[in-house]
Amino acid sequence: MYGPVPTAPPRGRGVSAWRVLLRVLLTAVPVLSIGILAWVSMLWLALVHRRTRDWLMLALATATAIGGLALIGPSDGQGWQTTAGMVLLLGTAVFVPAYFLAVELRPQRTVGLQPQRTAELWPQQWTVETVPGQGIPVTPPAQGSTVVLPPMQPGYPPVLPRQDRIGEVRAGLDELSAYLQRQDGS
Repeated sequence: MYGPVPTAPPRGRGVSAWRVLLRVLLTAVPVLSIGILAWVSMLWLALVHRRTRDWLMLALATATAIGGLALIGPSDGQGWQTTAGMVLLLGTAVFVPAYFLAVELRPQRTVGLQPQRTAELWPQQWTVETVPGQGIPVTPPAQGSTVVLPPMQPGYPPVLPRQDRIGEVRAGLDELSAYLQRQDGS
């Protein structure tokens, strides 16, 4: 009643038109090039996400493109090399866009994978905010120390301790009681 009004967390902005256009282009390149340029999409994923798996997929896409072209190149178009090369290129042309979209459109997992938060402590006084705008002063330990904070709880606002809430309710009831007594006394 008298406390801060909980507000909805801010909505994230939608995907920009630039990002959608880039996704469409990086999905179309492997298909339109019959798998020869499939490494372009994998290079984008590897550079953006920086995961080992994406770098391995880049190497695999590049190897299949080179291998497919190497098999098709010297053949006369009638042998098994042409067929194997086309299977490699067409398989890459199908697999790479599917993998690209699966990785690029996957929602970011935050539950259980939150990085550990740390706070650097400086020699001056600092505050810990449990509710925005209401800081609790804390004296820091030695200079240069690092304190590991617990992971942030989902939802907003943070839950107040029960004793604080009881005090707020008592104060509100006291104000209401004094107001009603003034109204009766007038």
